[in-house]
Amino acid sequence: MLLKPEQRREEMVRLIHEHGPVTAAAIAERFGVTRQIVVHDVALLRAAGTDIIATPGGYMVPREPGRFTKVIACRHNNMDRLKEELYVIVDAGAFVRDVIVGHAVYGEITGRLMIGTRAGVDDLVRRLESSDGPLSSVTGGLHLHTIEAGSREVLDRVEKELGARGILA
Repeated sequence: MLLKPEQRREEMVRLIHEHGPVTAAAIAERFGVTRQIVVHDVALLRAAGTDIIATPGGYMVPREPGRFTKVIACRHNNMDRLKEELYVIVDAGAFVRDVIVGHAVYGEITGRLMIGTRAGVDDLVRRLESSDGPLSSVTGGLHLHTIEAGSREVLDRVEKELGARGILA
């Protein structure tokens, strides 16, 4: 689908908003352009004020305003517990924005996760299993997550369930 650059960028925003996260490669294939053109288009959209963020799973727009956030501290040391932790969060209807660890040399390190479904959790676990593992491996399993939901009650439910499972630090 060859479009004029302005039309392509408008369609990119619509695609990312409706189906995000979407990888640059998937966007490039859809619009018949190179990945570099997609990266350039995203830079132009950001410069024009469009709020697009890059995540490990692709480009997306941040969640809508009016949502509640909470930072929770968790600890676990294996992938099964990581999966259990994230499933508890997304199954309750919350969204995992990031993972944060404190490093002795580098200070606070944040990794964007942007996960809101079991499929997103499964994808992250697959990628972690074929890499050096989770960021929390540098802190003995201790890490923070910024989570968001449509109500404080959902966030409180997540915290209570993680506590009951011994995952909350």
